[in-house]
Amino acid sequence: MCAHRIWSFFFLIFALFTSSCHRQSIDSTPDVIILHTGRIRGNIYPLSLQGIAPLQHYPYLAGYIRQVREEASKKGTQVILIDLGDSLEGSFASFTTNSSNVIEFFNALRYDAILLGNLDSSIQPLQIESLQVPCLIPFIKKDGSPCIPNIPTAAKISRPNDRFSVYLIANFYGDTDPAQYPERFPVSFAGQTGIQPVRNIESQIASLGQIPADSLVLFAWQKFEAPNSQPTQFLQRLLKAGVDAILAQRVYGRQKLDAWADAGPADWNPPISQNILRNNGGFTIARLDLKRENNRWRVLRQQIIPMTANVAPPDPAIIARIESFAETIRKANISIGEASQPISENQILNLVLNAFTSLPNATAAIYTIQSVRSSLPSGTVTSSHLYRALPWNSPLVSLSLSAEELQILQSKNKDWTIISIKDHSSNQKHTVICPEFLARIALQQLNLEAQFQIVSESEFSFLANFTHNFAANNGGTLIAPKFAAPDGWQIHKPNHQ
Repeated sequence: MCAHRIWSFFFLIFALFTSSCHRQSIDSTPDVIILHTGRIRGNIYPLSLQGIAPLQHYPYLAGYIRQVREEASKKGTQVILIDLGDSLEGSFASFTTNSSNVIEFFNALRYDAILLGNLDSSIQPLQIESLQVPCLIPFIKKDGSPCIPNIPTAAKISRPNDRFSVYLIANFYGDTDPAQYPERFPVSFAGQTGIQPVRNIESQIASLGQIPADSLVLFAWQKFEAPNSQPTQFLQRLLKAGVDAILAQRVYGRQKLDAWADAGPADWNPPISQNILRNNGGFTIARLDLKRENNRWRVLRQQIIPMTANVAPPDPAIIARIESFAETIRKANISIGEASQPISENQILNLVLNAFTSLPNATAAIYTIQSVRSSLPSGTVTSSHLYRALPWNSPLVSLSLSAEELQILQSKNKDWTIISIKDHSSNQKHTVICPEFLARIALQQLNLEAQFQIVSESEFSFLANFTHNFAANNGGTLIAPKFAAPDGWQIHKPNHQ
């Protein structure tokens, strides 16, 4: 009898142990997996064009997404795939294909939502219409109307047969005031002007109607800069509004080392999934696994995954679809000139100043070194090299400002290079050449109406034509340029030297 009780006791312990293990294995299976990319900047090239863009990670990204979906379908887990913006424009490939390369990628992978970021501001309605994916945008007009008609700032993004309803709230720069970093906030978008970031989160969520209790509400935070301490008040505001998790897009500059383990502050509430992205396009994917327990969402996994062959095999189907753009890109990549030595970013800034002041009637110009994104190599310099350095396709404009107004802009914008004719009377107006983006910031800061003339519909096209002629006038040699404006010009801020 005693032995029987002993064996019964052991059977009971074994049953409890196996039950506990079984329950633990069930608990470790997520109900929802969220994958989010971002900052692709158009960098999706056919693999046959390795001479233009040697490193291409999108085949592995596609392979990983397919793997996750296949595994999740076996376990009944819902997968949500989102791009947090700054992806449609920014490369020579997207410039020459009108962003069709990235649109093809997003359509083929069946993204659940695409956010439009500030670096997508030149995108046109026809391009957006080509996306077979819901789009959201974190910007509105000053009157509160949509920045782009029919593109919401918040939306339900789950599919009809999904177990959980998923809602996405678009945000740009948290609750930061645009006046704090004027150059980082767009002032126009897809031809629309008077643009500002959405800040009424409660209104965004209210626009979604009645949200079921077991839904998942995601807050997509573009331009995330991890603070040293928690933004406690802002997080409490998100919680009160009903946000369950934050998806963040953080960009590393060229001098910062990779830190893929840094998936976001682990102790934030709502929890945060952070994707760390390289400036001008890096391919990583952030993953957040969630489980619904006790009327809340529990985090099972936070991870940033760099896309390599070690993570997933390449997807041959997406490789074939992108290869169809090879001939278009190859034909557009013409030679501009020969450089005997590399041309630095500061020297490229000089080239831009030369280009602007070559225009008839120009008496001033504005540019910033931050707009120059890379140097030019020695040897044959092609269109793709120049676009990598100056990836801007918005209009180039002229506006009328006084010498006093230029001085005000100089004091307000420490990173701007402003040049003008020395002996120009302060009573007369300068004809200032600059990108539309800087013109709108300047006019806002001066409290002037947005009045200017378009010089060229494409800043890059204008600069590419000037650079080609610049080299041709030197026997085909693209020398490292100095600022060669006419005599009598002055540099208000010589940070380009």
